Amino acid sequence: MYDVKKMKQFDVPFTPMERLYTRLTLLIWGVLVIYIAMIWQKIPIEIPLHYNALGELDSTGSKWTMLTIPIVTYCFWSLMNFMMKHPEWGNYPARLNEQNAEAFYTHNRKLIVVLRNGGSLFFAFVLAEMVFVSLGIMASQGITTYATLLSIFVILPLAIGVIQSRKIQ
Repeated sequence: MYDVKKMKQFDVPFTPMERLYTRLTLLIWGVLVIYIAMIWQKIPIEIPLHYNALGELDSTGSKWTMLTIPIVTYCFWSLMNFMMKHPEWGNYPARLNEQNAEAFYTHNRKLIVVLRNGGSLFFAFVLAEMVFVSLGIMASQGITTYATLLSIFVILPLAIGVIQSRKIQ
């Protein structure tokens, strides 16, 4: 078994695609936050918060509740960044050794970038939908849309990442 505590640090630069994905995610969040700040007074005090599986409203609350989504997203983003800086804390197969550690750590970092950005984009969609539904601009998209977005942004990249990690010798 390889002792990851004695692992040397690898400085692997981000790929152009990772940088682009991160910048696009931050841009979308920046635009969304600015938009919400500009229309805050127009958002009703009481907004829809939750819908059941049939798409029927079953919970409302204060518009201030919306602020929990950016806070959760920030905590999620920070945790993912922390994990990128400490790849030795990741869960690796027993075949991890000095020869393949850099490949595993690089793969882990790429997967975390995809999951961090994908999860953040999912949260951005949830927040945007809350705003647009509360303003009457659109109807709730329902569970099918959420399941599809969660699959595209989180589940599918995670599955692909696990499959790709099996190719590392």
